[in-house]
Amino acid sequence: MGASKVVVDTDIIIDYLKKRQPGAELLKKAYLKHALSVTSITVYELLYGVQKSGKTSLINRLLMYVDVIPLDQKNAFGFYFSGQTQDLSQRQGKAGWTKRSILF
Repeated sequence: MGASKVVVDTDIIIDYLKKRQPGAELLKKAYLKHALSVTSITVYELLYGVQKSGKTSLINRLLMYVDVIPLDQKNAFGFYFSGQTQDLSQRQGKAGWTKRSILF
């Protein structure tokens, strides 16, 4: 049986890149236990965020380790209504994170 899939939102990736806690540690732990994915919207947000700094290579390297899910209406409704989304941070006893942060 393969690793469970986790969809990671922009805020957690930014925390990881800036070494902010608890997001950075959550992403490290998720990477070790799960297959990570991001949506195409997250890719856009990350690239938009680094465009002035010229650090797009950092985002390109990060994308080598995740699957990119195209987020169209069908996938959006599928994630929302699947009942398979859970807040990973709550499972690890972290309060204050939303379902948008890490989904699996």
